[in-house]
Amino acid sequence: SMLCYNGMAKARAELPQIRAVRKQIDDRRAKAADLAAVLDALDAKLAALEGPTIGGRRGGAPQPRGASFGRTANDFGRLLLVLQGADAPPTTQAAAAVADEGKELDALVDRWKVIRGKEMSDLNARLKRAGVATIDLPRE
Repeated sequence: SMLCYNGMAKARAELPQIRAVRKQIDDRRAKAADLAAVLDALDAKLAALEGPTIGGRRGGAPQPRGASFGRTANDFGRLLLVLQGADAPPTTQAAAAVADEGKELDALVDRWKVIRGKEMSDLNARLKRAGVATIDLPRE
């Protein structure tokens, strides 16, 4: 169950950083209209990485499908409840589900590193050339 707790915490820790970058992208749209397509494409990638908020939404817009930090945090939380609610050692299925979530989280962290690295660097160079403030990257 400690793996679930740590995985949930790690996934949740990335969310404020992604939201901070998305907020800055939203701010730059009005100031760099000619880069709107680039900003929109990066924002879509970040929205997919962010995923649903903890607990998901009831009603409203449909949530993005696929791996995301929000969905992974939720899944780790559900697994934690299952593991803590059992009076027995974890089943092979539960152990496999925890391992799968761990792999998914690692893949998400890798995708976020690529975006924070090359993609943000390329975008900031274009923003600078356009005379627009660059996007500050959150510290790890």
